[in-house]
Amino acid sequence: HSPPPPPSSSSSHPFTHRLPNCRSHAQIVYRWHAGSMAGYIASSYAASPYASATPGIDSGDIACYYKGYRDATGTYTSMHYEVLLARVAFLLVYENLIFVVKLLLAYIIPDIPKLVRTEIEKEKYRAECAMEAMQAKAAGDTLSQMSDSGESAV
Repeated sequence: HSPPPPPSSSSSHPFTHRLPNCRSHAQIVYRWHAGSMAGYIASSYAASPYASATPGIDSGDIACYYKGYRDATGTYTSMHYEVLLARVAFLLVYENLIFVVKLLLAYIIPDIPKLVRTEIEKEKYRAECAMEAMQAKAAGDTLSQMSDSGESAV
């Protein structure tokens, strides 16, 4: 992004230049309230309530500004809380969006690849066949022992 142009000399406030096209939560909230971005910079800086109370400094024409949404007494304005709410809302929406994408990817991508699943099923089938063969052999051995001893199977 290119830096914003310098402040215009026609305005009395030092922070009245226009913004680049990037949008922060505060910019979105300001545009929603004001309808345009005109005056955003001036509204996003607060004058220090303690500038005139600084000992040893004549504050006749000096104003000390800082980034924040506070009134003349230094308390938070409603804009501060609205920006805070916008940040929390963005966080919640973004978190849930990531969660939905994760669930979608987990549904699309199987846990076990198809080739591995096929090999597991083949191995399971072979084990069942071997078990049946062992049971048949054991049953056959039991019948042959019974016939050798002269016992009846029924």
